[in-house]
Parts: sequence; structure tokens; C-alpha cells
Amino acid sequence: VDRVVITQLVQKQFHRDDFDYKDKSTCWMGELVKKSFLEALYSRFEDKYTYQTEKIEFLDIIFKQARKLSKAIENDSNYSGFRWR
Repeated sequence: VDRVVITQLVQKQFHRDDFDYKDKSTCWMGELVKKSFLEALYSRFEDKYTYQTEKIEFLDIIFKQARKLSKAIENDSNYSGFRWR
């Protein structure tokens, strides 16, 4: 999620007017920002990465890591997360 947001900000896909400001400390995404963000996020989920010798979609890696974390918690064992870099 962070990478998607930062990429969109760096590429200047959003402008100040694309957000709704409720007060001095909060702002909300406008409808176009929401749509653009979700499209970019879902696209990222479909990207393939090498995970334990096989290329699979990022969303599948998230699910596998969630299962791995759950097992580590159940067994009170160590957990090592996925690093793609």
C-alpha cells in the first residue's frame, strides 16, 4: 500500500484539489483519487514475484504469509516475513 501511494505522489497523479479538507488536520480522498488508488493497488496485487522458488502473484504471497504468521503464533515459534528486494 505504501509503495502504491508514494509512487502515485512522486508521479504527481494527484493534486491538492483532488482531496476534500474537513478541517486543518484531516483530508479525505476525492472519488477520482479513490478510483485511481484502488486500480493501482489491484494492479500491484497481480504483479508476480519469486516466492520460495516459484513466481506467484503478490496477493497470493500475502495470503501465504498470513498463514505462516498464524502457524508461528499457534506454535509459539519464530516468524520471518517475505522480502522482495
